[in-house]
Amino acid sequence: MIEFEGHRTGKYDDQRCRLTQVLERVRVMVAQEGNDFAWSRWSGRDEAMAELDGLIKRVALGAAPMHEVARLFDPTGPLHELSLSSGWSDAFISFSDQVDRILERTN
Repeated sequence: MIEFEGHRTGKYDDQRCRLTQVLERVRVMVAQEGNDFAWSRWSGRDEAMAELDGLIKRVALGAAPMHEVARLFDPTGPLHELSLSSGWSDAFISFSDQVDRILERTN
């Protein structure tokens, strides 16, 4: 888990922390053995994990464009496709709803 240095100073920092936490839970699902990456844009788990790890770090630092995060959760986006082919689409919907609520509050 990524730790934030210092203390949170405002609403944006709290939302960024919550978004990081959701992405870390998504990362756990993506890391599972047996995921089927055939319909996602990733060639396999390592590629997906590298992208997620980089995104999590950038979100934690406030350096990730929120549209980049939102795109991962688009219908027929890479996470949606991976979740459908790997049997965790219900979890994906929950994650996607959480991300939508967080991103609405940061705008």
